[in-house]
Amino acid sequence: MDKRVEIHGTSRADMNGKRGVATDFHSYPADRTKDRYSVHLDSGEAFKVKPANVRAVSAAAAQEEGA
Repeated sequence: MDKRVEIHGTSRADMNGKRGVATDFHSYPADRTKDRYSVHLDSGEAFKVKPANVRAVSAAAAQEEGA
């Protein structure tokens, strides 16, 4: 997995806009509302985030971050 992502639309305003790497996806077929991505933020923190609150960072933006 290891995709660059940005967190958005959460109820925690301090989380919105933070970026990191989605490292894993936890799927619960019996209850899709429990599905989560494991996201390791650039700050070193790790969270499980709903799929609706994670968006991929474009390749161009990811390259700019690394520059």
